[in-house]
Amino acid sequence: MMYGKQYVFDSIEEAKGFIVNVNVDDISPEFNKYEAEIQYSNGDIIRVEYRNQSDMLVFLSSFI
Repeated sequence: MMYGKQYVFDSIEEAKGFIVNVNVDDISPEFNKYEAEIQYSNGDIIRVEYRNQSDMLVFLSSFI
């Protein structure tokens, strides 16, 4: 994250709910992209960035 507000969720379901319900036009500064970081207990980390809401939802749904 370079600037702006960071939202942190404890579950993928919480993140998906936020993405579905957030109005990106109301976010200041201007909304740029969705970012996700998934941390596993073995130390592995997956980081992704999407500009499109549906692409992020498809990615997150692959974990459920």
